[in-house]
Amino acid sequence: MSTKPVSKGDAIDFNLETMTVEQGLKLIEEERVQPLLTYLRTGVFENRNNMTFMKAYSVVVQFGDQQAHSFKLYTYYKQVIQGYCSEAMSQLTQLSGEDLLSALAQLWEKNTILVFWMQRVFQYLDRFFTKSSTEHPDLFRAALQCFTETVYNKVKDKCVAAMVTVVNRER
Repeated sequence: MSTKPVSKGDAIDFNLETMTVEQGLKLIEEERVQPLLTYLRTGVFENRNNMTFMKAYSVVVQFGDQQAHSFKLYTYYKQVIQGYCSEAMSQLTQLSGEDLLSALAQLWEKNTILVFWMQRVFQYLDRFFTKSSTEHPDLFRAALQCFTETVYNKVKDKCVAAMVTVVNRER
């Protein structure tokens, strides 16, 4: 991937007219999601080109007004958040006390970054797909649900115990 600046008026080198939703999701995965997940894991952001955002957003706009495709895009959005939370959860289960609280706070911060950047790409779905749906919550609520179900519900008892211990120690 080139990090060469793109000049005003340069064409985006992909064809939305012949692209399938699966090809669009693959493009989003490779050009936006994987670099973002790499950044969250390592602190190194590999993709500094705003054209990747434009491509990914264009894919969502192209397919976001077709019910079946909107559902695929929405499902993919949730799977990315769920996958990241599940991956991080494996590390949290081994912790307790203040280490758990600290790790949970860091995970929440990184999850917030992930959700913010994913929402930017998929925001078209909030305007048309989730707004008219009673069974699919908006993107933020869907991400919050993923975090709650995948992480928080599984560690909340240990977190409460850790907080009580910290409070009692400071008294």
